[in-house]
Amino acid sequence: MISHLFIKNYRAFTKHTVVFGNHTLLIGSHNSGKTTVLSALDVFFNHTLERAHIRNKRKDVVIEINIDNVRYRKVFSPPNYVFNSHKAIGDFRNLKHLRYLYFPEQPNPYEHFINQCDNSKRTAPTQQTPQDNALFFSNKHPYYQTTKSYINYRLKQPLSKPEQRNYQVEYLESLALENIIIGSDRVSNTFPFKRFTEIIPKTYQTIISSNQKHVLNNFNHHIEPLYKSHIKDEIETITGTVSKNYRKTFILVEGKYDVPWFEKALMLLHKIEKYRVLPCGGHGNIQFVKNQLQKADYKTITITDGDLPNIGYRLQREIIEMYADISLLNQSFNANLNSMPETKKAFFKAIPQRDDIIKQVLASWARNHLTLDNPFVQEIKSILD
Repeated sequence: MISHLFIKNYRAFTKHTVVFGNHTLLIGSHNSGKTTVLSALDVFFNHTLERAHIRNKRKDVVIEINIDNVRYRKVFSPPNYVFNSHKAIGDFRNLKHLRYLYFPEQPNPYEHFINQCDNSKRTAPTQQTPQDNALFFSNKHPYYQTTKSYINYRLKQPLSKPEQRNYQVEYLESLALENIIIGSDRVSNTFPFKRFTEIIPKTYQTIISSNQKHVLNNFNHHIEPLYKSHIKDEIETITGTVSKNYRKTFILVEGKYDVPWFEKALMLLHKIEKYRVLPCGGHGNIQFVKNQLQKADYKTITITDGDLPNIGYRLQREIIEMYADISLLNQSFNANLNSMPETKKAFFKAIPQRDDIIKQVLASWARNHLTLDNPFVQEIKSILD
């Protein structure tokens, strides 16, 4: 799966990294970057860069994804902003089995939806095709996008919005979804959400955005808040999105790279249905977020690194990254550790890499390789018990 997305010089972001789970719901206020994230993935996979979305017309646009700790970077350089293979990172042939389908906030006509999906392999030959559907006829003239040809389908009759949403989710259900990444902006505009949730586990990965209460309350995967400014100015992003009868307890953590650790621990402990992990954009924001959530009658638990003042529960080790496997640290960062350093300062000094890169790599490791017997998981168990 895509664990991280790095965006530079594109739409809402001068430079920003977003953390994903197996499936992710993006929440945030207007202009916080939700559309930018989904659109950037479209640029990466489908080369749909529009000049109007470039922030600085004299600098590169950089879109980078991380899959299983392997970096794939695409760079689009001025003046024409075509793909610059000389600055790229990664063997993109490893990604040829993946397809990204992007559904924007304002849904395209149904014909466009079908044309976008049409070259995705179906689950079985017995499934209906557009040719079999009485709503469609083909103009028999294929058009071309990159090297693949498509048939351009057109509706025989108009559809109401509810009909279109139902037809669209039915069409997705007919596809072989295991190699498809779905990106949907304001997902309820495009699909009936209850039916769409049944599709999510069948996809390679699903990344959606919404600020609607029923979406967050019924989304049982990773939540990634995006804040266009300071979280203290945007607490309504959270309290305004969650309904009053929300039953999960919020586990408040410092930053986005902590979230994969906690979510994996909750899955191992079979407690993921009871808790929602929420990054607060730094230790200094946690108390404020906690107070605001409690005022709105939401349950919270605060868990911070061990080197910070006690405002809730503290881990025994100074930083969460110190629960990683030593052999992984040596292999991934060309370090030479015989034992785990005792302090945060010694930890980052011993590893010859930028702090944010270390956090990023170890967050991916935690999501994929953390085990029940890891001391971190056992500490979380003791706290929650």
